[in-house]
Amino acid sequence: MAKAHWGRWGLAAVVIMALLALGTSARAACALPGKSEIHFGGTVSLTGVFSDDGKWYKQVYDLWTEQVNARGGILGCPVKMTIYDDKSDAKTVVGLFEKLITVDKVDILVSPWTSALVYAASPVAEKFEKVLVEGGGCSEVIYSRGNKWIFNTMTATGNGHALGVFNWIKTLPPDKRPKTVANIYAESVWSIASADAVRFFARDADMRILVDEAYSLKTTDFTPLVQKLKAANADVVLLHSYFADTVQIVKTMKELKVNPKLLWSGAGSSHTNFTEVVGDLAEGIVTGSHVEPWMPFKGNKEFSEAFRKKYGKEVYDYPAVGYAALQALEQGITATKSLDQKVLQKYFRTASFDLIMGPTRFTSTGAPSVQTLVEVQWQKGQDGKWKRVIYYPETDAYGLGIKVKTGDIQYPKRVFN
Repeated sequence: MAKAHWGRWGLAAVVIMALLALGTSARAACALPGKSEIHFGGTVSLTGVFSDDGKWYKQVYDLWTEQVNARGGILGCPVKMTIYDDKSDAKTVVGLFEKLITVDKVDILVSPWTSALVYAASPVAEKFEKVLVEGGGCSEVIYSRGNKWIFNTMTATGNGHALGVFNWIKTLPPDKRPKTVANIYAESVWSIASADAVRFFARDADMRILVDEAYSLKTTDFTPLVQKLKAANADVVLLHSYFADTVQIVKTMKELKVNPKLLWSGAGSSHTNFTEVVGDLAEGIVTGSHVEPWMPFKGNKEFSEAFRKKYGKEVYDYPAVGYAALQALEQGITATKSLDQKVLQKYFRTASFDLIMGPTRFTSTGAPSVQTLVEVQWQKGQDGKWKRVIYYPETDAYGLGIKVKTGDIQYPKRVFN
């Protein structure tokens, strides 16, 4: 009797184990022929002058990989992510991208951060005919040399980063508009393109440029440059700058008592920890933003919350666009059920993607089809908490009727104390 009892339980145990094994096998089965996983690979700047942003991109890439694998991968295929440190160096990017393709045999390329490094990576993608969906570089020069394999998820090209500021200026009564500009830019691909566009925007807004000067990314003492700003006393100062240089320039402006009516910084003041580093000096500084955490686009809120939970800090717009590039890749692979690069290339040329910054399509050059950058200003509330107030435009550029304006700009900005 005992033997029969054990036999029944033993048979049940075998059946359960078989069912569990079958379930595990089903979950692990990759629907792509000949593949057991999908290998993504790219570079980011973990060291060097671009590492302030590069480290955030690495965190976003890691988060996305965890999320995808937690929900069973793409088409049942686990995702493997290989990211190398490109040391903020264009030549290193080229060498590592060739290694990723020829040695690591990655299926899908992942973008570095900043236009200079995307500019270096894109010819490698072209050479090997590999799709590169990127959220790291937006300069027009990347998309003006006939590339066929690169697609950009950013919501504005580099030339258009300061456009919103000038569009807002033109909404002011003529007697209230600023009349003069200082145009300061780093010697980098994005900064040069952004500053070049300002020369046109300023003429269009009937504004005079009083200072138009570049600085090396190796600069550590900005006193001579800021002294020129002080002497010029322009109404508007535009900094086409990154995080570390923005911090130093702003601190030097405070020391030398340079107080423009409007201070705009490109990528530099976008960081959500900018206020932690410069404190009350952030008050009134304006910048452009590709996406804000509250915007009601697919997956945006969930992404922001997941980033906060994993890393204990708020994400900002640039790494968010890097996440969106991975979203687009996932959607493209899922829709085509293919890793064939020509199949994916064709799909990216024609499809629309639901991304965390909104519905996205690409032009024939791979650039974003709609320029949707919003202009934000750092403002400290009466409760002592910092807010990024969207002051322009009123509604989204997608034509969805979403009100994006969250408050009015402080203009002129508060003086540095």
